[in-house]
Amino acid sequence: MSIKRTVLGLVALSSCISSVGYAEQKYEHRSCYTGPHQVITHSKEAMGGVYNITGMVVAEQGDPLHMATGICLGTWTLIMGQYDESGSCEYTLPSGDKIFGVYSRKNQDNGIWKVVSGTGKMQGLVHAGNWMPFTQFPQPSGQLAMCGREWGTWKLGQN
Repeated sequence: MSIKRTVLGLVALSSCISSVGYAEQKYEHRSCYTGPHQVITHSKEAMGGVYNITGMVVAEQGDPLHMATGICLGTWTLIMGQYDESGSCEYTLPSGDKIFGVYSRKNQDNGIWKVVSGTGKMQGLVHAGNWMPFTQFPQPSGQLAMCGREWGTWKLGQN
């Protein structure tokens, strides 16, 4: 085999391999959190709360959040039967790289999650989807304990 043919073959192979990193991937994982939770109960029709929770993500190898730990700050209100929640999370990966995202949810609808920034190898990460709590743990006084299911798509590569 000629050197020219070998070089062209390697260039073609390398271009195929590198383009795999830029393909959109699906994800589905679970995560659990706990931490301080403060609630204001003005009346049966008007209440709200804030929380500062820490958790871990259980995700498959290859998912950007595999083995990630995170801290989330959030707030919620329940006014006249209408629930509204929003917040932000920062996840630290085993490599030390970080991911920052925002989330929201209304009533019993699926929540929305979106990564807005990443550091190191996570720069340029496009990671978005849905989330929903799936547990009803007894809540220790002044604490929040919950697990959620998250699903959507992600892509890491050139913007």
